[in-house]
Amino acid sequence: MATRHNSDIHLNFTDMKTTTNPGIKWGLISGLAGVLLSVLVWALLPDMMFSGWIIFLSVVLAILFAVLAGLERRKQLGGYMNFKEGLKTVFLTFVIGGFIATIYTYVLYNFIDPAMPEKLKHYQLETAERWMTRFKAPQEEIDKQLDELAAQDASLTLGKAFLGYLQQLIFGFILAAIIALIIRKKQPVGIR
Repeated sequence: MATRHNSDIHLNFTDMKTTTNPGIKWGLISGLAGVLLSVLVWALLPDMMFSGWIIFLSVVLAILFAVLAGLERRKQLGGYMNFKEGLKTVFLTFVIGGFIATIYTYVLYNFIDPAMPEKLKHYQLETAERWMTRFKAPQEEIDKQLDELAAQDASLTLGKAFLGYLQQLIFGFILAAIIALIIRKKQPVGIR
């Protein structure tokens, strides 16, 4: 029977470090950064909770972490990375980060601040009315649209959260493909 030496374990651990997909690490960082941003806005700037700027900032942070994951993976692979490897790493970042954000949002809406769905509905009604008034829509049309919006269920069920997550994944896959195209670096012919 062969015995294992500490050096064998060290070599295996070292090999594992170079093959571990950095999309896992950066996905966790992305998800936690998104949660932190949301908590800070919810606690300090509640009027900004549904602002387009916060959504934009969240997307920019997610893209930044995805790029960092892709670049780290390319470095692990010796400075070269094909599109497929880049896509796997970058998309994994979006998958993990989006999952964490989805779980947090579900918990926020259903347990931490159960009034959040009504706050969202109020924000949507104000925004819709403001835009329709700016575009000089007839008052009857504004009233009709606002009544329809007010009648909608704003609660966040597990099913709605899951569908939202799937929509994020579609958008994340498109972004991952674009990022992978940009950060890939083909190995010159003859170099192995």
